[in-house]
Amino acid sequence: MKKPLKSKPPRNAEFAFNRTLRFLTVRPRSQWEVLQYLLIRLKVDDASAQSVLSRVQHLNFVNDAAFAAWWIDKALRQKQRSLAVLYQELKAKHLAEEIIDSAIKQVIGSESRSTFDLSNAIGLLERRRRLWTNLESEERVKKTYGFLARRGFSFDVARAAVKRFDNIGYDFVQ
Repeated sequence: MKKPLKSKPPRNAEFAFNRTLRFLTVRPRSQWEVLQYLLIRLKVDDASAQSVLSRVQHLNFVNDAAFAAWWIDKALRQKQRSLAVLYQELKAKHLAEEIIDSAIKQVIGSESRSTFDLSNAIGLLERRRRLWTNLESEERVKKTYGFLARRGFSFDVARAAVKRFDNIGYDFVQ
């Protein structure tokens, strides 16, 4: 004879709070990510989700400004990308434009965005230089532009980076 299936107890706010704390230990999260976790993954009702979200915000475990700063810092250290790509990634996390702009300004300081992107692009080219040294000039330039485009750099920034890299003496553009 089969045993009757145990019905799962309803997910209350305390259960959701404990699971959310566990969710937040992996990495910082945006408010939207936490809310989606509560509503979709844990399937708690709206009132409980808002209650848990306000509780973790009060404990300063969820802070969109700190999350944006962390995200940009991590992204620039691990796999450098243009600021435009970082902006889009943070918009996908449903952060407010003001928060994203202030986080970017905090990272770049007094530099302009294009100057910051240019220095990032040159740094990326410096690290990848040895991969392209044995290629013909045309193919080297093509690969360089493609590499920077895949990282989200505009054509103008890529062109300036390749020219600047050439002026350093690496014979990139002829």
